[in-house]
Amino acid sequence: MFTGIIEDIGDVVSIIPSGSGYSMCVKSSKICLDLNIGDSIAIDGVCQTVEVVKQDKFQFFVSKVTAQISNLAVKKAGDKVNLERALRLDSRLGGHIVQGHVDDVAIIVNIESDVSGTKIKFKIDKHLSKYIIHKGSICLNGISLTVADCDDDTFSVYLIPETLKSTNASNWQKGDKINIETDIMAKYAEKLLKRDSNSDDRFLSLLSDEGFV
Repeated sequence: MFTGIIEDIGDVVSIIPSGSGYSMCVKSSKICLDLNIGDSIAIDGVCQTVEVVKQDKFQFFVSKVTAQISNLAVKKAGDKVNLERALRLDSRLGGHIVQGHVDDVAIIVNIESDVSGTKIKFKIDKHLSKYIIHKGSICLNGISLTVADCDDDTFSVYLIPETLKSTNASNWQKGDKINIETDIMAKYAEKLLKRDSNSDDRFLSLLSDEGFV
């Protein structure tokens, strides 16, 4: 589990095909100071398992499924990636609860900057819009952000200078694919509502069959 507070920006060193996926090596002196084989780490918001740690570099395997739903499929050597190690129980939850289970990619359709920061507009598949609300939490490339506005297939966020400085968001451009993870609380609420609705329907059907309604 993560918080969406980026710890460091890593450099992709290499990407090597391996089986149905590929191994990716990332360089980060800061992260590798306290990183072990088997640890979970979020790479641009995608939870991955560390397989190799060597000095200031670490390696992990990107499966075919992960590549299909995230932007890790288009990464190349030299790219910058946001890094966050798994949440410690004795740490502050500075962002929001993030699982590292990316839902899809959002496409940047517009970028507007001023002296206060940058507003970025994204286009998404309509099936995700129900999980995105005005002033709600959202995770983009592993960054915990607040939704500024939204409609059926787009939403916008506003990035302050500090966020741009400490993440790879400063390199985002129109047309880029950005990993998106919607708020887990919305998904749980939907599941519970569906379950209760189905139970009510079955109960009413039983009463009808027995002649009570």
